[in-house]
Amino acid sequence: MLDFSTKTTSTSVFVEVKDQGEVIGLARAYGDSISMMEVVHTYQCSDDLIDISYEYPQVMDGEDIRILEVNVVSLSKEYQGKGVGSDIYQKLIDGWSKRVRKPFVIIPEKCSVSGSTSDMAMRVWESLKRKHPSSGLCVVVDL
Repeated sequence: MLDFSTKTTSTSVFVEVKDQGEVIGLARAYGDSISMMEVVHTYQCSDDLIDISYEYPQVMDGEDIRILEVNVVSLSKEYQGKGVGSDIYQKLIDGWSKRVRKPFVIIPEKCSVSGSTSDMAMRVWESLKRKHPSSGLCVVVDL
């Protein structure tokens, strides 16, 4: 049986997964409210974030948009393709939801100007997009 632990700080969420005491996966995401001006200059998916800001104004704090950017996800190869990655992302969402208690947008590192997201991780993003409203790579988590 897998053991998930989640640690949330004022700016991040960290998830660790263990199987029989051995770490088999981890993830870290950073959250913040970011001005739309900064979004335009910082994120490759800025058009999607702008669309979301109009369609889901509940993700906004005045002129800022609440974002949780997934920066690191690692999972041992033998656990890939078994739903564990989806569980990790859900734990990130749950952890940040408890922290901010407001709707937000979760984005992959691929949205950053210099970021990247693996093909395997993109499969998880596609799964998230089937469960939540989205635009491009950006997924709305509406509480």
